Order: sequence, then C-alpha cells, then structure tokens
Amino acid sequence: MDRASAVTLIGQWRANERVGNNGASPVGRIILADGGRGAGGYGGEPVGSMMSHVRPELVDLERAEDWGSLPYLGQTTATLNGFTFQGHPVMLAINMEEVTPPSGSLSDPRLASRERGERLVANAVEGLTAFVRWFKTTDPSVAP
Repeated sequence: MDRASAVTLIGQWRANERVGNNGASPVGRIILADGGRGAGGYGGEPVGSMMSHVRPELVDLERAEDWGSLPYLGQTTATLNGFTFQGHPVMLAINMEEVTPPSGSLSDPRLASRERGERLVANAVEGLTAFVRWFKTTDPSVAP
C-alpha cells in the first residue's frame, strides 16, 4: 500500500471556542446570544434544545435531574475532556461519573427551547454541508 487516507472528525460542540478575532464560533454565538444560559455541557441545554426541535415527543423536561460538574484532582473541570489548571485548559480523558452527578448532565437541560434547537440544528446542517462540499474537492490521500 503506497497511500493512506486522512479521516476527518467534525466537532460541533466547541461552542465556547473563539475563532480568530471574530468572537465566538457560530454555535457559540447561538448559545451565548441570550447571555449564555445553560451554555455548553454534555446532556444539557444545547442537546435538550436540539432534541426539542428534532424529536419533541422524546423530551420531558419535568424529568430533568441535577446537573453540574465536580472538581477533578482538585481542579475545575472544563468539560468531560479535561480541566482547567492555573487558567489553562488541559485535555485529559476523564471518567464522566467522577465529575458529573448521576444524570451525567453538565448544564441545565430545563433551559432548553425548541426555537434554540432549531437554530442549533440549522447551524449544524449549514456548517457540516459546507464542510462536506469543500472536502469533496480535496484529495485527502497522504503518503504513508
């Protein structure tokens, strides 16, 4: 075999990531548009909003449980992928059961809305479609 292929992984959930000098990413602008209520977080508001738009019959916010994150090794957890050390994000695989309540939710799912879900889904479809169209014009093959 004299060629290999590059495989891409598209991360839709980097909501609070800053992109150059343009401020928050498109998803971040949607999430932060109203002061960041429930911003980010596994199993929380963004997922609840998207599900309220896509499959509203599966969403029952009355059943929402405790949410939040716990410190890891005495440090503030940034996500399920790491923590903050002296103000710097550190990426590290963490067992989510060690840093979340039993619900596994990092943000308040009760703040979900169908309208926000519609904006988040539209943004995801737009961004992913644009990426696939562009990626089809490239040659992702790499020399081994």
